[in-house]
Amino acid sequence: MVIAFMVTAFLLVTNIAFANTISENPNLNVASLDKFLNLEKGVVTTSTAWSPDGSKVVFSWEKPEDCLAEVYLANGNGTNILELRSKAEKPSWNNSEEVFFVLQEGAVVLADYKGNVIRTFQPENEGEECVSFSLSPDKEKIIVTSKVENGYFQTYISDIDGSKLKKYVSYDSDTNSEESTVSWQPDGSLVVVNKKGNLYIQEGEEHEERLLYEGNTSNPLWFPDGKKILFVENENQLYSIDMDGIDLSFITNFGLTTSYFWSFFGASQFSISPSGNIIAFTSSLDPANGKILENEPIPSTRQNIAAPLFIINWMVPTLLR
Repeated sequence: MVIAFMVTAFLLVTNIAFANTISENPNLNVASLDKFLNLEKGVVTTSTAWSPDGSKVVFSWEKPEDCLAEVYLANGNGTNILELRSKAEKPSWNNSEEVFFVLQEGAVVLADYKGNVIRTFQPENEGEECVSFSLSPDKEKIIVTSKVENGYFQTYISDIDGSKLKKYVSYDSDTNSEESTVSWQPDGSLVVVNKKGNLYIQEGEEHEERLLYEGNTSNPLWFPDGKKILFVENENQLYSIDMDGIDLSFITNFGLTTSYFWSFFGASQFSISPSGNIIAFTSSLDPANGKILENEPIPSTRQNIAAPLFIINWMVPTLLR
């Protein structure tokens, strides 16, 4: 059964302080961030992000024995290290005073740099948990991805204050659903989403939807000028299409795109140069014969698969490796 958010599913909570907010452990208040990060062997630090004004840094800190991350904030020189929240991860700055992060209990929170909660994005349906989020480049909108009991992911869009909620931005069983099905236009005004292989544009104040391309697509990505979208068709063909759905162009056939490595680690398999004309991507080769793999390798042979980097000028198709 498909479970949906209602508009009231987003609980907007203001001016509520976290329990044990800003625990200033003397052992953590060290003179250097490097010194802190090396306090314990095996500690994993992820999602490090500088504040827009460069004065602070926020990061997740995970101990291997419990795999429960904590979100910390520090001055840019490594001093005054503070715990914003335990059992939380994926911090991202809204501005130099506010931080978003995901609670492991299944909510997305916006808090100030002192740990006071400004807003909580929380599904009210039992068995549904928020697992990730994505902010528009202009920080005016947020996309929240939740996981439901059947292992599927549902993605929703709203204004940053939680209003104008659009349900079912995408719905996917991909383990990296947000990364593989949603892409913001560089100026933040539009978003392209993948619904069961079809590409749609979300636009306007009410996030209205229009069909852009019907097929078997994945991994949509805007070009830097915001006029075209790059995507994968049938798992092994790279195409571009303009935002009006008129100019569809085949770029190259590059083989396997569902490799275990990229799927498991959420790695990006291709990127576009700032100029927009060069595309770099990886594929999978059988090192025994140098041929591109067209099918997912069996687990026992995955460690032998090579993943070279390819570069193509899609305006003047010349494939280099």
